[in-house]
Amino acid sequence: MKKILKWMTLILAVVLSASVLGGCTLFTIDNDRDMNQVVATVQISEDAPLDKIYKKDMIIDYYSYGYSSVQQGTPINEVFVDILDRLTKTRILVQSGLEYLDENGFTVDNTKGVYDPDRYLTEEEVAEILYDTNKNINDNIESFLEKDEDDHVHDTVDYTQRVVPTDAKNFEKELVKDDWDKYNTDANSLNGKGVKTGFIIEEGKVKNIDSDLRKAYNAFLKNLENNGFLKEEGKTFDFDEDTVYDTYFYNYLLTTNKESLVLEKYSEALSTSFAKDITFEALEAKYEEMYNAQKNKFNTETAYVEGLGAQTKSAPIVYNPYSGYGYVYNLLLGVDAIQSKEISEINADNSLTIEEKAIKRDEVLAKTIVKDLRAGWILDGYDYDYEANSFTGDYKFSEAGIPFQGKVNWLNQEEYDENDEDAHKEDEIEETFSKSLDEFVKFMDEFLYGSVQGSIGGDYYKTVKVATEVNEYEEKVNDLLFAFSTDPGSLNTYKGYAVGPEAKGPFDTDSKYVKEFTKAGSDLLELGGSSYIIAATDYGYHVMFYSEKITANTEYATLVDYLNSVAGEYGLNTMDKAGWKNYYETEIASNLSDYGESELKDFYLYVFSQVYTQNYLSDKISDYTEKLTYDLNKEGAIVKFEKRYADLIGA
Repeated sequence: MKKILKWMTLILAVVLSASVLGGCTLFTIDNDRDMNQVVATVQISEDAPLDKIYKKDMIIDYYSYGYSSVQQGTPINEVFVDILDRLTKTRILVQSGLEYLDENGFTVDNTKGVYDPDRYLTEEEVAEILYDTNKNINDNIESFLEKDEDDHVHDTVDYTQRVVPTDAKNFEKELVKDDWDKYNTDANSLNGKGVKTGFIIEEGKVKNIDSDLRKAYNAFLKNLENNGFLKEEGKTFDFDEDTVYDTYFYNYLLTTNKESLVLEKYSEALSTSFAKDITFEALEAKYEEMYNAQKNKFNTETAYVEGLGAQTKSAPIVYNPYSGYGYVYNLLLGVDAIQSKEISEINADNSLTIEEKAIKRDEVLAKTIVKDLRAGWILDGYDYDYEANSFTGDYKFSEAGIPFQGKVNWLNQEEYDENDEDAHKEDEIEETFSKSLDEFVKFMDEFLYGSVQGSIGGDYYKTVKVATEVNEYEEKVNDLLFAFSTDPGSLNTYKGYAVGPEAKGPFDTDSKYVKEFTKAGSDLLELGGSSYIIAATDYGYHVMFYSEKITANTEYATLVDYLNSVAGEYGLNTMDKAGWKNYYETEIASNLSDYGESELKDFYLYVFSQVYTQNYLSDKISDYTEKLTYDLNKEGAIVKFEKRYADLIGA
């Protein structure tokens, strides 16, 4: 349910860009008194504290977020108006959230006051926040270090950025209890785990710090002073006696990080409460809207084909009035620049017949070399097993995956510390293996089917008909696509490309694809099963895998109808409405936060309810917080002192 919650976290970790904070000062600060002016106050009730928003808070927010808006063309005065509105709304939500969590039993530490964020945070959460805060400080300090030029060449192979699977995330090590002790120890010094420029403060003095780091540390403090972020209100700062812990900026950063997590808890609590209103009947009504929209729209085959191309897991086509359509996966073994030029010259030669042009083009295509296109994944640090020479986690689809077709050297293996959060692996790809077309097809067959497949003949380079079910067929096809396809559009599709009858409808009069692709796609739909066709076009060889053929005149007018049509694919039985309603209430609605862990997370009822829930709760919480802010502001909870920030908004 995290996707639902993120938007409400208006207080995000204050991460100042090193290039901004470490560069020249953007504002002329006459004195600390100017920056310490209170530009607004927020107090939602008599019991709540009077929260003060300082002028320097607006500047910090500008460095964190507003600066990029100005760079994109938003007038700076408008940016500052938005900044103050955001800051005041945030204070409203923080105070309201603290009260809500206290009233609804979310207290962790009763020794803390109601409006103290620590009251609602566990020991582990506080430790992590401390660490993240100190790491941010250290990253900023590091930006003031004079760095040597890195003359190491990290790779010897040219590569382009490669698309990654949707929602792919690098593996993150689970912290065990022993790590929390280290987290606490490290967080309470600036010698945080993985922070190479860390140092320790003992008895109020900075210790264990070399001369270069000392210079960077002092430069960072001086920069805070220049920007008005150094001193707390009514306090002085002694560069010889005080440390970064005594700065306004550090304490502002630490507090906002704690309040961010409090707001997440507040949002999650509201979501849990509002989610009780999401019934199976509400899902039925939303599904009916989708069905009726498709029925009204698909009055022509052209509109239907457009709908097929836009189909997703959460918005499937449930009204199919036409025959002969379906989906194929396309693995393009694309031509290089030289081949493309040769094919263009062949096509321009009017002395050749159509048959002669086809023969000559095939001779050019026969020179196609296939390479593994995932080198960028390795060099960008995605999850990779060096011993198996293969990607892991979210970067493979089938259980085994496809080993990287190349040689990788791990340059800093001896120095690499997996417990170092900032550590990164330095890789060198010494070579990539190149395969001829025939070699690749053999490799592909053995990976997909377990043995080389014979062709049944026909008009194509190779036609393979496999009627039997292939284990992990769809997953293995996607592994092949991500490793070798030069067609970016073939990656991260729902079911592949929509294809249809060669001599009918949009694919005849206004084809979306080249003629050879359209014909091969139509023929492949007739083969079915786990079959494939390799067809030649001017773009290269298209290895087209069968995905799905749609049965004509099928329609699923109700949610129950559609659920019963796909239930068998997930090992579920067909049920009447009462059965599906009970399934939703017991297996899904009561376990919203565990959605991503379910073995049936791709089943339509899970996917559809998740999307509906996200949209519903987002709208519900947005309306709730907007009304809350409006009502409290109307009651005088927010007081602004415009004259004190008039210079920022041009007033």
